[in-house]
This record gives sequence, C-alpha cells and structure tokens, in this order.
Amino acid sequence: MNERPPGHTRPTRLHHRGEYTQPKDAVPPRLPNAIYPEGKDLPKDRLELAQWLVSRENPLAARVVVNRHWAAFFGTGIVPTLDDFGMQGQLPTQPAGVTEIAYGSPKWNPSNGEDRFRRSVYTYQKRTAPFAMFTTFDAGSGEACLAKRDRSNTPLQALTLMNDPMFIEIAQHFGKTLEKSEGTPEEKITFAFRKLLTRPPTPEEVRNLSDFHQKHPSWSALTRVLLSLDESVTKN
Repeated sequence: MNERPPGHTRPTRLHHRGEYTQPKDAVPPRLPNAIYPEGKDLPKDRLELAQWLVSRENPLAARVVVNRHWAAFFGTGIVPTLDDFGMQGQLPTQPAGVTEIAYGSPKWNPSNGEDRFRRSVYTYQKRTAPFAMFTTFDAGSGEACLAKRDRSNTPLQALTLMNDPMFIEIAQHFGKTLEKSEGTPEEKITFAFRKLLTRPPTPEEVRNLSDFHQKHPSWSALTRVLLSLDESVTKN
C-alpha cells in the first residue's frame, strides 16, 4: 500500500445531515485537538501517524498495552472492555490505575511501630480506597452485607502471598519458631502443617515437604510454601 502522489489526494467532505449525495465542506486530515494540540506539525502520511501512535507524546498506546497485559495476567483489565476505550466502553475499576502503571511504579508502604503487627481486621479503610489485600482476596466493598463471598483464583493472589511484606514476615517469624523447636524435621513439618492447615499431613505430603526442605534448607522457605497453599488461605 502506497501513499497517493502529492496533488492527487482523495478529498474528504462533510455530508449535509449525513446525506452521502450532498457533500459540502472539505475536511483536511488532522488529529483531534484533544490529543494533538494546535501549533504542532501534523503527521503528513501514515508512517508519521504510526510513529506518533507509539511515541511518548501519545498516552493512549501505553494505557492500552498495559490494560491488555493486566487482563492477560489477571483475567480482567483495569478497563474491562479491552477493545473499547471510548464512550461505549466501561469505566476503569481504578480510574488512575492504567496511567500509574504505564508511567510509574506506585508503592504501598507498610506501617511502622505497633500498627505494623495488628490484625488485618482492624485495618482502617475507606469505601473509596479499600485495603488492597482484602480486594485481592475477594473481600466485599463494605457498602452492603454479603450472604456469600465471591471466591476466585488469580495470579495476583499468588504474587501477594509470595511477595507481600506481611506474609514474608509471618513466614520468617514462624520459620524461626520451627528452627528453635525440638524434634526431627518430619516432626517439625507435621507441627507446621497442623498449625497452618488445622489437619495432620498425609505421609506423601510429609515426604514432599521433606524433599523440599533438603533442597532449600530454610524453615522460613518451607513456611512460605505452606502459607501459599490454597487450603491455607480459603480453608476446606
């Protein structure tokens, strides 16, 4: 596909009341002022337009790419309608989320002092800004009572269990407890299993965890494995 030669461009006109037999005012090629301010050189051909589409001056491309990656990893995009960011699309679940992820790396800083170790049920939160971990594990918004809580299984939950500072510190503390306790490795594994899953492990589970501990001789690492099990999080 080649561009038409200069002087032979196809004219485009605004049709009176949408009637195709009544072309009137000529419409020159131009991007909307909302996304391309006046006073700047306009793309002169399709190549320059394509270069502008993926340039840093155009935020839309980065937002669309990030939203599609988010949907690929977590099942649903921040904007649920992946193929429509316009007026017919749905509003983003986190209005600033797409832009923040595309142009920055927002951080959540853990509390200091005594508040750092309080139970999550005492976390102060607002309806407009729910606690991130609660939302990840399908907690309600707090706007209405729920007879049944939704249950999902997403990669974000696994990332939280393996990387959230709270879960890391829990694993480290419990790992130190196991390290100081008396007994054989199998007895310690059984104790940890019953403590976290509230049931005795099967011989195969003890064998698998023993093999893991031999390859990764850290009780904190073994505790992180147990804390990441679906059975630990949701219970039977």
